[in-house]
Amino acid sequence: MGKLGEKKFEDFCKKRQWRIYKIPELSGIQTPDFFVVAHNKVFICEIKNLSKSGAERKDITEFKNKKGNIVGVHFDYNKEIDTIAEKINKANQQFKSTVSFNVPQVLIISSDRFCPLDKNIILKAMYGKIFQRLRIKTSREISKNTSINLPPLPSLITDRTLRKDKNILVSAVVILNKQDGMFLLHNLWASVPLPISIFNGENDINYLPEEITFKEIKGN
Repeated sequence: MGKLGEKKFEDFCKKRQWRIYKIPELSGIQTPDFFVVAHNKVFICEIKNLSKSGAERKDITEFKNKKGNIVGVHFDYNKEIDTIAEKINKANQQFKSTVSFNVPQVLIISSDRFCPLDKNIILKAMYGKIFQRLRIKTSREISKNTSINLPPLPSLITDRTLRKDKNILVSAVVILNKQDGMFLLHNLWASVPLPISIFNGENDINYLPEEITFKEIKGN
């Protein structure tokens, strides 16, 4: 867990007048971080933090000014995806301890890195680095009633973190956007889906998979 990420989420919940409860840490058992009540709906969440220096990765190169402040970074894009995928795997393990509640379980990723998290990095970590057949439908496209018929996810995508038989306890992966809202990337195969009515703020955007396409739903 990341203490800074936890504080950010606690502040986020207070602004929305959600009730948030810390889940006790048990000896020998990995548990998620919070139990949240929002709009009379309940979900569980785990906070994972990406450190500013990328300490969990050795390939990152930082560029600093004379004062020692980071002014730029260079990193391996694929390894960044792998880092997110590993956090999804770990969160799913923690969600096993609270699966009996039968409520949505959400992984929230907080980043302090110089380069902000891109939702496309999260999508690739969830559904595979090679997903040319995976299409994100925008609100504008939906309003035009456009659709594209695409075949199922090809078997050549072997690095998918989410599948019918893997990580189904993760209902969605969530990141903060720049407007004090949330990007929510939902799991197509989640055992308990996350209702889009929970995160429905003005700056929230839910990305919903429809087989292999995604529909963008903005908050009211």
